[in-house]
Amino acid sequence: MQAQDGITYGIIMNDTIVNLFTKDQMSAWNENDLHVVEIPKDKLDRIKVGTKYKDNAFIIENYIPTKENILYALLEDNAVKSFFTRESIKQYIDTWHVVEIPQELERFIDIGSVYDTQTQSFILDIEKARQIRMSEITNAYNNAIIEIMGENTPISEMLSWETQEREAKAYLETKDMTQAPSISLMVQTQDRDLEEFANKIIEKAKNYRKVSSFLIGYRQGLIKELETANTIEAILQVQFDTKYVAEFLQGVVIQQSTQSTDSVTNHNVLDKAKESNEDTRQDDISTSADISTSQEAQSEVSTQSAATQKKTTKTKTTKKSTEV
Repeated sequence: MQAQDGITYGIIMNDTIVNLFTKDQMSAWNENDLHVVEIPKDKLDRIKVGTKYKDNAFIIENYIPTKENILYALLEDNAVKSFFTRESIKQYIDTWHVVEIPQELERFIDIGSVYDTQTQSFILDIEKARQIRMSEITNAYNNAIIEIMGENTPISEMLSWETQEREAKAYLETKDMTQAPSISLMVQTQDRDLEEFANKIIEKAKNYRKVSSFLIGYRQGLIKELETANTIEAILQVQFDTKYVAEFLQGVVIQQSTQSTDSVTNHNVLDKAKESNEDTRQDDISTSADISTSQEAQSEVSTQSAATQKKTTKTKTTKKSTEV
């Protein structure tokens, strides 16, 4: 068989194109040895090595472009075989069984997860989803605590908070420096007023205890909801509401700022602390502002968590209609 000018041909083996050629590459062939077909000019850009050819027709696969910020699952026998994103695959063949994974479900789906073609949804392990959500809530709680304490607060300073608060109370009651050896040494190294320092410790400890008790109660309420949730949808609705927490914390900060202003008015000793910006900066850095005792925080949870959980439930009830 003779090849013609301007025509592209395909060699077929096992119903698949294994080679493409033109007259310049192969001018003739034996029809008894090779199965050769002419490639239509309007399909040249879509037919390549690997294209299927069956019943005298090309089986042309369409390519679907992937989207940004979407995780895809490639399924085989309705189970997840692999994952991919646009960064790894720009487009995929339409004959592949591919589904997009909703962002809120990404962390619940693994290799082997089963996809129900009738409901077009993944069959998720409810206990696994519960544990994952609990971990997320605990991580959010820990991040909130770190933000309150200060990310750069050294552990050694945290360990001294209970001692500092105990000594501050003892000194304010007795005015005896021997009752506060640790904080007395602290103010000496900073050239600070001991009474001012002690009052600051008490003030910060009170605010921290209020905030930590709120967070403990809020987290416990969410965990309780998770423990009783019996569907994936119910589990997904239980979320650590960072906006709600931030609003509460902001209220504490505003209250603390107001109390500090009143304190300056009523106590002349605080006027010295306002003489320079450097003194103000040191208030935040060196007075162990975030002083508390975890034992006392725990003791207050029982009295505050009930009110907190009631407010939390009300807030989340409003949000559930819009959250996934």
